This record gives sequence, structure tokens and C-alpha cells, in this order.
Amino acid sequence: SAVASTVLVRALYPRSSAAAAEEALHGAAAAYEELERQDVARMAAIVDVLAANPEIRAAFAARDRDRLQAVSQPIHQVLKGEHGIGHWNFVDTDTRRMFLRVHLPAKHSDVIERPTLLKAIERRELSAGKELGKSAFALRVGKPVSQDGKLLGYLELGEEIDHFLGRMKQQTG
Repeated sequence: SAVASTVLVRALYPRSSAAAAEEALHGAAAAYEELERQDVARMAAIVDVLAANPEIRAAFAARDRDRLQAVSQPIHQVLKGEHGIGHWNFVDTDTRRMFLRVHLPAKHSDVIERPTLLKAIERRELSAGKELGKSAFALRVGKPVSQDGKLLGYLELGEEIDHFLGRMKQQTG
């Protein structure tokens, strides 16, 4: 009886361990997807508010990089400190060139090829995704910005994945 029990336990243990590991992995994946969904919704709401800001739109429409930086920088500090949003970009409409990286103002004029922003440009609507940019791997949200019915360009926010994964670890253990 003892030998049979030992054989049975040895046969069943690997299966139950694998099943438990698979269940834990599925749980972590579901938690990750929910955190990402929540962050996309939060960043989409923030990007809507920023795109509606008349000072931001006026500076972007005038293509006044210095004024746009001056208006955006104090807001960016709050977004970074309170929401973990470290990336804030303005992209030209036709050329897809970076007009301004609020977080890196000296780095601009490169052509943006990231799929999330290209999707926002193609569809002229909000788009979100995880991507590697010039400075980090981040969850990004991009949106067209218009004024008086004219498309000014695109506004993009991003939060780095490392802090996102830290939050997931806190929630899932």
C-alpha cells in the first residue's frame, strides 16, 4: 500500500505542479492585461485633456517649439510625478517628424516609425500599444490634435514598462 501510494504521488506531483504553474501564469497574464487596459484608459483621458488645452494647441499650431515646451513642461512634471508618464511627444502631421519631445526637447526632427503612432495617423484616431522608442520601451497612447477643423499633428504619451511591471508585481505577488 505504501509503495503504491509513493508511486502514485510521484506520478501525480509533476502533473499537479505543472497545472499550478500554468494557472499562476494565466492569472499573471490576466492581471497584466487588466493593468494595461486601465493604464491605456487613464492615458487616453489625459491625452484628451491635453489635446483640448487652448495654449498647447495654439503653440503647436504656430509651430513655436519654445512656447510649446514652456507651456507643456510644468504639466509634464505633474504627469511624470503623479502618473508615471515620462514621455510626451508632438509629431508633425504630414512628415511624421518629431516636433517636440517635452521630456527631451533637444532631440527632435527624426521621422517616427512606431506602429502605434502610425496606426493613429492612418486612422486619425486614438491608438495605443507597447513599443520601443528612441529612449525606452513604453506603453504609448497617440491621438490626433485638431484646431478649427484642421489637423495640427499628433500628441503621444508614454509610460515606461519597468514601473508598469513593478505595479503588476505588487498586485500579483
